[in-house]
Amino acid sequence: MEIALTCVINFMKSKIICSDRDLIGCVLLGTSQNESSETDFKHVHTLLQLEIPGAKSVIAVEKLKSSYSGSKLGSGFDVSFADAFWVTQNMFSRVTSTLSTKQLFLFTTKEDPHSKNQHLRKATQQKILDLANNSIDVEVLGLAQPDGFFDLSVFWQSSLPQLRDKLTLPDPTVRIKELLFRVTTKEYTSRALSSIKVDLFGKKFAVKVFSFVNIARKPTGVKLDKDSNKEVFSRTETVSGETGEVLMPDEIRFCQKFGVDKISMTKTERDSMKYMATAGITIMGFRSIKSIDFQNFLKSSHFIYPDESSVQGSLVLFQSLLSSCLKQDVFAVCQIITKSGAYPRLAALCPQKEDIQEESGIQIKPPGFHVIYIPYAEDMRDLSFKINQPRPTASEEQVKAAKAVVNKLKFNFDPENFRNPQLARFYAYVEALALEKDAVDEPEDSIDPKADAIDKRLGTVGEEFVRSIGLQPGSGGDGGAKAAGTKRKAETTGRVPPQSSKKVASGVNPAEMRQAAAENKLGKYTVAVLKELCELYQLPTEGKKQNLIETIQEFFRHN
Repeated sequence: MEIALTCVINFMKSKIICSDRDLIGCVLLGTSQNESSETDFKHVHTLLQLEIPGAKSVIAVEKLKSSYSGSKLGSGFDVSFADAFWVTQNMFSRVTSTLSTKQLFLFTTKEDPHSKNQHLRKATQQKILDLANNSIDVEVLGLAQPDGFFDLSVFWQSSLPQLRDKLTLPDPTVRIKELLFRVTTKEYTSRALSSIKVDLFGKKFAVKVFSFVNIARKPTGVKLDKDSNKEVFSRTETVSGETGEVLMPDEIRFCQKFGVDKISMTKTERDSMKYMATAGITIMGFRSIKSIDFQNFLKSSHFIYPDESSVQGSLVLFQSLLSSCLKQDVFAVCQIITKSGAYPRLAALCPQKEDIQEESGIQIKPPGFHVIYIPYAEDMRDLSFKINQPRPTASEEQVKAAKAVVNKLKFNFDPENFRNPQLARFYAYVEALALEKDAVDEPEDSIDPKADAIDKRLGTVGEEFVRSIGLQPGSGGDGGAKAAGTKRKAETTGRVPPQSSKKVASGVNPAEMRQAAAENKLGKYTVAVLKELCELYQLPTEGKKQNLIETIQEFFRHN
């Protein structure tokens, strides 16, 4: 129970940040409480109704987890899975908005429920079919038994439509990280940007377009009225430069420069210039996969997968094309328009073979095509450089020393192991405020290089490389950079350490700047000069210009 509740808590926190419009509910089985909305099912308790999660929902589950006791919430009752499934289906049916996906994640230790009660067993199987008919996907996340094994094939494989034809089944696990990984993976794989048709030399089939990568950003701040605390909105108006009058849409024209002339046109005339075409993919031909030039990629790729629900037979055609491209080691060149009104782009459809982890049966890579966007002739830039002096060459000793450094610092890189430290810190503070925590859980900076670990792995290899290029270990060279393989001092925070010299920088006049601070005129100095003064008086140099000014003014007021 504690493992499942921890997973629910982290899943809600993730959804609040990543997808704040998703609805989440929570139903408990095997409880002494019998609160299940409008029903009186025994040992089924609705902890959270299906709604957008917030601080209140997270606090409720955290409170239950902290007060969890086996005597109150246990598996000693004869739980009816069919009743629990009925409650969850009823929760979905009461949602008035349109849901793109409906998913039910079942955390259970029972690999063979109702083995001694055939009536409840058949009722559970029938209810799973009812859920599937209502487009509700059920995924069983088995919590391992005391013997450390959860066998899906005993009951759940034959009951869940998506598992019936599987030759290998996922291994159960009680490790929270794996449970969370499965939940987030399951959530995001079913979301498509659009569904479009592919024209394969006259034969058409449908595919869904997915996005694997999208830059994560902090949410935009919402402006509120200081008196009512209600959201305020901005409005944009176009005014005449001569009279200042507000112009209506039909009073506005557009222009395009043609040399020194300005060609005036209406909105209708401007729109007629746009390239109009139907959304879809048109395959132009095929080329060897070895001819792809990675420097010409324009942006993050998309991924396409067959959409059998839009055009029957799409799966067969798609699979035939994918198998042929994989066998012949080629990619398809195509024109793609992802949605109506979008501009056509050139793209390379690079085939990807399905990859399944043998031990767990979890899909690592899905079968399909990566849509890699390539430039038009007008997008290309000539970046050839002419070097008018002899190019320096590295000696055999230097190359050997550099190779040794590279070999020592090789590691298995995976982007999923590195989190954006700025986002992590931002959400940690927001979460602490929302959940009324006394302290902020400072997130770990996963991109901060571990200097001690790097130095330990390098050993003497780093020093040998530094000597090979003519430097002494520990010296910074001309640029002041730290030498590879040398011990680095821990970063200091707060005040800057005392300087070894009291010589004042040329841009700093302490007496003059003290007078400027008294007259509130420090803004006329550059950031570099302000920082020099801060270093002179051992003051913090972090922050923007205004922070430096406030720091200096505060210092002069008390000294």
